[in-house]
Amino acid sequence: MKQGLKELSPFLCLAVASVLSFASALPAAQPAPRVDPVQANRDARQATQNLDRDVNAGLNNLQRLTRDANNLEAQLKRAKGLADKAAKAASDAFDAASKCDKARFDRVSKQARDLANQAEKEKQGAEEAESRLNKNVKETMEKVNKRASDVQDTINQGVKAAKEAGFADNSVAMGNLRDAQAMLDREIAKQNSEGTKDKKFEDEGSLHRLNKAQDQFNSRLREIKEGNDLGDSLKRVEQLINDGAALLAKNCPPKVGAVPRTATDMYAFANNRQEVLACIAPGQNPQEAANALGMATHQFVAGGPGGTMIRGPGDPQTVNRLAQDRKVTLCFPAEADVCIIMTPLTPFRGHDHQAHSHSGRGVHDHEGSDPPLDWGVTPPQTVIRWEER
Repeated sequence: MKQGLKELSPFLCLAVASVLSFASALPAAQPAPRVDPVQANRDARQATQNLDRDVNAGLNNLQRLTRDANNLEAQLKRAKGLADKAAKAASDAFDAASKCDKARFDRVSKQARDLANQAEKEKQGAEEAESRLNKNVKETMEKVNKRASDVQDTINQGVKAAKEAGFADNSVAMGNLRDAQAMLDREIAKQNSEGTKDKKFEDEGSLHRLNKAQDQFNSRLREIKEGNDLGDSLKRVEQLINDGAALLAKNCPPKVGAVPRTATDMYAFANNRQEVLACIAPGQNPQEAANALGMATHQFVAGGPGGTMIRGPGDPQTVNRLAQDRKVTLCFPAEADVCIIMTPLTPFRGHDHQAHSHSGRGVHDHEGSDPPLDWGVTPPQTVIRWEER
């Protein structure tokens, strides 16, 4: 057993050494850095002396940002000008709609919307520039205020370290830190002073000037935005265009309705066979006379003491020859029916009576009712009255 331990002892030593070596390689926990009260006193006094310089640097930066606001004003003025032009164009579009000028309304309303879109882009760019300005002003004020806050923190840490180190309140270290605090208080009071009337306020403190500069910046920004507000103009654009479109739809129906805007071929069936008007003299059977004249298929047109008027397919020469051959007495020679309504696919409104001659043997008149607007190819029934001279 002892021999076995002796043989293992080198390995045990090596293992212990490895563990110790690994442990020494681990980073040791670092204590918080100890504040030196004396150094804290020196740092606080130096930072207090530089406070005026740091505040003036912030003041210069804020004044530069105020000047940059002029660029923002120019951008907002461009946006306002575009919005006003858009509102004027929208007003012109509404005027066109009130006159039922749809083509002009469409053209001018598009111009108005294009101008409004440009105004919106300029406005968006101005808002982004304003956001950057406000951010820079905020950062400038925070940096300046942090300077005084850092000095105060340094003094507080020095006092705490001195107490932890056992320094008495009447010790030199504690006395120096109290003096550093008094020095900081005086400097801040001086920086916040609005100056004295005797010195014409030329002794105004830097912090007071900085705060005034911030107020001036905010006031200038409000003035720029209020003088170049384009919200009302842009709302007016949409309102006028929407009202104009509604006016067109209400008061200005399409002039051509459903009629095609371009030439369109249209077809309708029509009976274009020649027809004959024949007047069968009284004392004869109208149907037998019509058969003899070759007009078995005919239409009754009118009848009275003066005779019976029929109309049917054929030609006047044939009818007159058959009447002579077959001993049919006519009131007057048969003639072509020229009473043709040349208005297909339109409502009947009458025709030219002068097309009837009747060989000077009679006159006639037409009485036809106006059909509805959806009347198609078939004309209304016509009534013809015959009068003898």
